[in-house]
Amino acid sequence: MRAALGTDRAWVAISAPDAAGRLRVIWAEEVDAADGRLRASRRRSAFLGGATERVVLTSDGGSTLAFVPLVCGGEAVGVLEIRAMEAVDEARWAALEEAAAQLAVAVRALRDRARLRARAAALEEVVALTRRLLVTPSDHAALRAAARYLVERWEGPAAGWLAPDAGAPLRFAFGRGLAAGRERRLAQALRQLPPWSELNEAERREVLDTFAETVGAPAEPVDAGRGLLLAARSNGAEVAVDELASVLRAVLERGERNVRLVPEGDRGVGVAWAAHELRRPLIGVRAVLEYLLREEADEGRRWMLTRSVEEMQRLTELTEGLLRWSAGEAPLDRRPVELSEVVRGAVATCGFETGRGDRIVLRTDGPAVVRADPQHLGVAIANLLRNALAYSPEGSEVLVSVGAEASRATVVVQDGGPGVPPEERDAIFEPFLRGSRAPARPGSGLGLFIAKRVIEAHGGELRLEPGPVGATFRVELPMEVP
Repeated sequence: MRAALGTDRAWVAISAPDAAGRLRVIWAEEVDAADGRLRASRRRSAFLGGATERVVLTSDGGSTLAFVPLVCGGEAVGVLEIRAMEAVDEARWAALEEAAAQLAVAVRALRDRARLRARAAALEEVVALTRRLLVTPSDHAALRAAARYLVERWEGPAAGWLAPDAGAPLRFAFGRGLAAGRERRLAQALRQLPPWSELNEAERREVLDTFAETVGAPAEPVDAGRGLLLAARSNGAEVAVDELASVLRAVLERGERNVRLVPEGDRGVGVAWAAHELRRPLIGVRAVLEYLLREEADEGRRWMLTRSVEEMQRLTELTEGLLRWSAGEAPLDRRPVELSEVVRGAVATCGFETGRGDRIVLRTDGPAVVRADPQHLGVAIANLLRNALAYSPEGSEVLVSVGAEASRATVVVQDGGPGVPPEERDAIFEPFLRGSRAPARPGSGLGLFIAKRVIEAHGGELRLEPGPVGATFRVELPMEVP
């Protein structure tokens, strides 16, 4: 390029549009931050207008800035930018434009190769995501996993709608990356939709406009038949949207899946063995307690024995459930239940087991009806409470709150313990693992693992939230739509 201009005193840069259409410098000899706003404006103007623009700068003694559009096959592929530090005649500028035409061919070839690489990477990501979708415990969990992928890739909010059956209306299921207020307004504005394929162009535009107005960003749809995702794109990251929609559609068309809580390999055998061996002594202990209850006359002792029999019955049923899980079955008896009642039952169970129920402070904020198996969901909540009591200093309180945010019911369990080190946060939900700050009392390392799997089986999410003191676990479950 300097040879075309006939001078060595020139600074050269090349810009090209990214996937979002924004011009980015893809090559430069050195950083030149001077006149940044002017250069960005002229660079864009030359790219869109298809004509060379030149500006003489008086601030540095009269150097000339030139912006030459790089056009190949009638398509603008970039901009050549040159700062000439000395005078250049018109013949030299014409020679530069001829050289730029040759450069445009090379820039387009580089762009096409980059697009192919990005496309291949996007397809590989969808393949990896497919493996995760195929083992999700429910349609809701599959839709949420796909939304999480889009939010991570495009760095924008997303929302999902799900129909209970093919051809049925799509119901608002969740929002991701949205403030609670915006999610609530979106759920109200687009509570129920016809299948995306049944909407005409004007109706689809109305839905997308409503999403954009409510969320503050335009959305791209992912039509998966019984499921629909609307996701906002805030960057140019490549996503194989059509392939993602096809995979998600296939996953949802499998129908409602039985949930599997089956640890892999030898651990699955271990769970089955433990459940089998535990069931017989539990039945024996329950029989003894029932005999003592029939013979006991003191009301105080009768209450304790009655509660012990109830807990022993619950443990027996849970071990039978583990046996079914280890065989690949998960017969969840899901029905509309008030979440606060499930949590109260879990609090009562933990209080009876530990004798420290007075340390659990429960706060409820209005009704929160979810579709759940109260027994298994109660086990998950109780595991969170046991964990909080185990890690909290003696005499401190465990705070539990139940509420509703937009389309989700929430349970938050907060303790005053030592918290979880950053390097262990990703591993705390793995089976048979205990944190480095675990108390001296024995534990299996299964409590949080079981809690997470059961909550996910209900289409919910369990996560550890950052906080200055202790550990805060947050449960989110889809609200039952009346």
